[in-house]
Amino acid sequence: MPGTCHRLRIPSLVSSRSTKGVPATAATSPPSSAPSGTIADDDIFSCGELGGPTSPPAPVKKERHRVTMMGAARVGKSSIISQFLYEKYLSRYKQTIEEMHRGEYELPDGSSLTLDILDTSGSYQFPAMRALSINTSGAFILVYAVDDKETWDEVERLREQ
Repeated sequence: MPGTCHRLRIPSLVSSRSTKGVPATAATSPPSSAPSGTIADDDIFSCGELGGPTSPPAPVKKERHRVTMMGAARVGKSSIISQFLYEKYLSRYKQTIEEMHRGEYELPDGSSLTLDILDTSGSYQFPAMRALSINTSGAFILVYAVDDKETWDEVERLREQ
């Protein structure tokens, strides 16, 4: 894809605290003349020169892709995800069973992209979970440690599946 992507704020990461007694949803949305809890027409459509509502904007293309990170235990799958999505480096090791991460992006053409990244366990003690991960993903990232040949062998085995 040519061009750059812009990261959108994920709703679950937005603070849910109130601002000066105003609920978080009202504090983050533009003011409107509508009663609290409803959406005014001018919140959805902009008004044209004659004061009437214009036609709704063209539908935004929304894409959703699921990527699964796979590899042996302790190769840095969670760390790669953390650096990519959250720009944080994980210095401590924490064993992963399975975690789903989501990144939402606005593309240069105005469309949006939701990227679901499944962080899998490196031990693969649960074969049914691994089979489900393989069957439901559109792409895979196979991770290995450059200083451990066994992790490369595990990537080769995973690739065969």
